[in-house]
Order: sequence, then structure tokens, then C-alpha cells
Amino acid sequence: MERADIRRGMAFALEHSHAAQDVVETLVESLTLTETPVPTKVARLYLVSDILHNSSAPVRNASLYRTFFETRLPEVFESFYETSRAEGIGRITMEALKKRVMAVVRAWGDWFLFPEAYLVGLQVRTNQPTNQLTN
Repeated sequence: MERADIRRGMAFALEHSHAAQDVVETLVESLTLTETPVPTKVARLYLVSDILHNSSAPVRNASLYRTFFETRLPEVFESFYETSRAEGIGRITMEALKKRVMAVVRAWGDWFLFPEAYLVGLQVRTNQPTNQLTN
């Protein structure tokens, strides 16, 4: 996936903000599939990040993306943990995935997209199994 593809995906999402829930569902599904290659997952996470960054655009229903993603992102971040532990994923690939995921979470913090506690929860889900979480 190239940057131009991500730009086109973000433009598509804003143009179809009336169907924000369907767009979010499709992206979440693609991010949580175990067979999705790591580079594709990272590119799709960047797409989600671009959509969230532009969810405050003066486009009707664009703000719905933030609402819908907020409810589904914990599931996505739990899947990143599972992906990082999957058989056949090398240590370098695992570290690269974590580095990119954490960079996105930091950007969301810089943009004040979500409360700090929510972002910390996403980080925790990326680094430990769901059954070890206390919330």
C-alpha cells in the first residue's frame, strides 16, 4: 500500500461519511484478520489515523468516524498483540509493528483525539494478552 492509496482511502471515507459505521466495520475487520500481512495492517492503521485526524473536517457526518472507531479500536489493538505473537512473525517484524503502532498512538495523543487513559489502554492491549488486562 502506497501513500497515495492511503490518501485515496481517506478521501473515500470522507466522501462516504454517511456510511461511517460501514467504513469503520470494514477497516476493523481487515485490521483484525490474522491472515492480513503486517505491512498491510500498518498501512491500514495509518489510514485509520488519517481518517481520525480529518474527522473534525467540515464534512457532514465526518465526526462519526471518531465515535465509531473509539468503540472498536480496543479490539484492533488486541489483534496487534496477537499478530506480534503469531507463529512465523520474526522479532524484527514484531518490533517494527510495535514501533509503528506506538507512534500512531502518540500522534493521537498529540492531536488530543482521545482521553489519555483511553490511549494508555490501547498501548496496554498491544503489549499483553487480553486475559491479563484489569479493566
